[in-house]
Amino acid sequence: MASAGQPSTASAREDTRAEEAVYRFDIEKTNAAAALNMLAEQAGAPILFPYDRVKSLEANALHAELTLEEALPMLLAGTGLRGSVSERGAIIVSFGKDKNQESDTVSKKS
Repeated sequence: MASAGQPSTASAREDTRAEEAVYRFDIEKTNAAAALNMLAEQAGAPILFPYDRVKSLEANALHAELTLEEALPMLLAGTGLRGSVSERGAIIVSFGKDKNQESDTVSKKS
């Protein structure tokens, strides 16, 4: 049994599985707040983002089977936003350097 403050082995395995999980995303091009909420809903993950600052931005369409780590930069390309997934599986979105090119639609066949 793990001592207090230390993750159990089972917990560490669950975190790894969550990071590697692949989801089917079907998100149309829309404002970033709506797109981020759809992403979180489709992945079954909690999300944190500055709604008042994000609602006026436009996110890309996303129609693909991806992990959250793959989906976030594609959805947010060109917005000035960046996303990450916490150790507990929460999606965290903030303003930051955008390393990706703008794209209107991202599709990936599986």
